[in-house]
Amino acid sequence: MAEYTVRVELFRATDEDYARLNASMERAGFTRFVTGSSGARYQLPTGEYTLTAPGGSAAFIQTNTRDLAIAIRPNPCIFVTEATARAWSLPKVQPPPEPSPS
Repeated sequence: MAEYTVRVELFRATDEDYARLNASMERAGFTRFVTGSSGARYQLPTGEYTLTAPGGSAAFIQTNTRDLAIAIRPNPCIFVTEATARAWSLPKVQPPPEPSPS
């Protein structure tokens, strides 16, 4: 399976536009974090996503991403790369709190 990094820029977008994009991208299988070798997750910047996909190509993912983004704002910029190695300086995603015993 190939891993992709996808950057989406919406012009004249509001926070609500990006919230809608995030929800749409999540439904399509994209995430807004990367996972380190320790299993810790790190938050990607606004408009940045990852996708693990069997087969496909960067061009195919770009077309699908563009369709999702156009539903939010016209003329989005989309940039897709296949990840062979990653390095980052990102904030760690805090795990959800453990449920308290009843």
